[in-house]
Amino acid sequence: MGRGLLAGVLIAMLLLSTLMSVSPALHRLIHQDAGNATHQCAVTLLSQHQLVASAPAPVLPRAAAVVSLPVRQTPILLLPIAEFTLPPGRGPPAVLL
Repeated sequence: MGRGLLAGVLIAMLLLSTLMSVSPALHRLIHQDAGNATHQCAVTLLSQHQLVASAPAPVLPRAAAVVSLPVRQTPILLLPIAEFTLPPGRGPPAVLL
């Protein structure tokens, strides 16, 4: 019951503020200074299509922590390359049939 009542009140407030944003006479019934150029309220924000009252804060990436660790150099092991080629004049064994 409580959530339904809250939802009904919020919908009624949104409907009333939308009606006041299209009807300046209805807006003047609520605020006496509604015709003033510096007047700011939810109704004027709705009439100017500014549903967000302030600009959002810029999203800045956080600086990554730089960690430098000492790097040990491992010795390079050089191994000879094995040759699998046959010397000239020698071929693979022939199959005798």
